[in-house]
Amino acid sequence: LNQVQPGDIIVSGPTDEAAEGFLKRVVSKTTASGQVQLLTEQAALEEAIDTGSFSISQPLSPDQIVSSRLMPGVALVPADERIDFTFAYEIKDFVLRDKDGNLNTKGDQMLLDGTVSFTKTFNMDIEFKRGNLEFFEFIDRSDVKGEFDVISQFFGAEKAEDKVFAQHQLSPIIGFIGPVPIVITPVVNLVIGYDGDVQVGVKLGFEYEVATEAGARWVNGQASWIGDNSHNFTGKWPTFTTALGLEMKAGPELVLKFYGLIGPKAEIEVFLRGDVDPFDVPWWELSGGLRVVVGLKIEALKKTFVDEEQTVIEFSIVLLRAGKPPE
Repeated sequence: LNQVQPGDIIVSGPTDEAAEGFLKRVVSKTTASGQVQLLTEQAALEEAIDTGSFSISQPLSPDQIVSSRLMPGVALVPADERIDFTFAYEIKDFVLRDKDGNLNTKGDQMLLDGTVSFTKTFNMDIEFKRGNLEFFEFIDRSDVKGEFDVISQFFGAEKAEDKVFAQHQLSPIIGFIGPVPIVITPVVNLVIGYDGDVQVGVKLGFEYEVATEAGARWVNGQASWIGDNSHNFTGKWPTFTTALGLEMKAGPELVLKFYGLIGPKAEIEVFLRGDVDPFDVPWWELSGGLRVVVGLKIEALKKTFVDEEQTVIEFSIVLLRAGKPPE
């Protein structure tokens, strides 16, 4: 610390005091009672690195979890009951919506039952040249499968709402560009959401398998987006009593933090939509689809991207309609 001066950039890997490392600029330096005290502010990687590159391909696993938060009704499948590198969940009587806010009254709730499992691998390449970002690429590769059933016990129009019903922070991943440690902390979320009109007695469900490749590449001042997928959906025959327009969605989200700061992300939403209109032809329809959003906000970089978020995959296909499966 005696050699550190105001204006210097200081970087560290994980420590007991900074579990995700740090990247700081020294603002001032004082000495009191023989102790050196530094006042710092957030710095950027371009200030710490002149020229160099870093590349990683990293599969993620529940074995890397250091902290978790699970909402009631959601359970992470134990290690001895799942395949390696697979995040697997069982969902039972998960309360998506409780109209009066009292969980003890059961007649005004929308419930979700089902299973979700997925594997994730991310690739990242980053290159600096003469103190500037030269190249950046982030790709999330995921295989997701599951099934769910949604049951509503009340009637009403509901605004869109998303809930994180499982969140895991994984152990930091450390690489180097020269002497500078690059500290990346993956955060894996499982998110559900809904939007539309709800009715008493409605029951919607389906089974799905999707494989996605989603990301972004920045080179020579231009950003390009990456999105590819394969999919298989199987609808379950719905139950309803009147007009309906309800969309349910669920899927994993990966956020990569640099030194604890927000970094690139990939959100995968597998969705199911039920539409019922007695005056339309066909008068009811059940659709399934996939939506993937990539984010490029990286707070540890000076470089800001023009398009910080982009939908790279989005489609919907009819699974069942008006009394028989579509041709």
